[in-house]
Amino acid sequence: MKRIEITWLILLMICVSCASNKTLEPQIKPLTIEKPSSSQAVSDFTLGPGDIISINVWRNPDLSRKIKINPSGKISLPLAGEINTGNMTVSDLTKEITERLSKYIKTPQVGVDIDNIASQKIYVMGEVNSPGTFSYTERIPLWEAISNAGGFTNDANDKNFILVRIKDEEAFISVVSLNFEELFESGVLKGDYYLKNGDVLYVPETKIANVDKFMTHLNNILAPIHTIQNMILVTPNVIDALEGVSGNVNVNP
Repeated sequence: MKRIEITWLILLMICVSCASNKTLEPQIKPLTIEKPSSSQAVSDFTLGPGDIISINVWRNPDLSRKIKINPSGKISLPLAGEINTGNMTVSDLTKEITERLSKYIKTPQVGVDIDNIASQKIYVMGEVNSPGTFSYTERIPLWEAISNAGGFTNDANDKNFILVRIKDEEAFISVVSLNFEELFESGVLKGDYYLKNGDVLYVPETKIANVDKFMTHLNNILAPIHTIQNMILVTPNVIDALEGVSGNVNVNP
């Protein structure tokens, strides 16, 4: 199937409902790609520096305003004072503001909405038409991330993709294998892999001739994005998958 057809397939998949889900097991260390049972509620979103929120206090327009969370993770409100939003969800912040205002206002009705998210993002790199950084509001499927990055280039390995997840300053690397041709023929998206905040999805070239050069290249890409103390080396069976030696990745340890 021509690559242009695969790219169009990815764009069309946004409208396809997922019939089931899969769990990805890594080649080296435990790494799980989770599928949410439902879309992440806004109230569960964890706030961070740079996010812009709107705070509305019913019948108190002087207290209502749009605020950008400063680099230290703090905001300041009349009567409520300075609030450290670190690790707070929208629900947590709403509760905190309500409790503080209750000292001055009888039964305050507070609403917090997200206007712009800057603190959470994913990265799509490699052989895609528009590589870069993309806002992350909830776990999104791999194919949608590729679609957001403009689909595959002509040199892309359109079946096996590298997923890099950073934890405790270590890079955990796994390969996700999806056959878009089969999905195109069946017309049904039978399974999905979902990304998390901070994930780096890398679409490699069809062939990787030199493993050492590839790892150096990948490390150079990750360096400006994450602080990494240890890069987990890619094992031979992962390289086989990337080079197209096997049709599917063996996800068993």
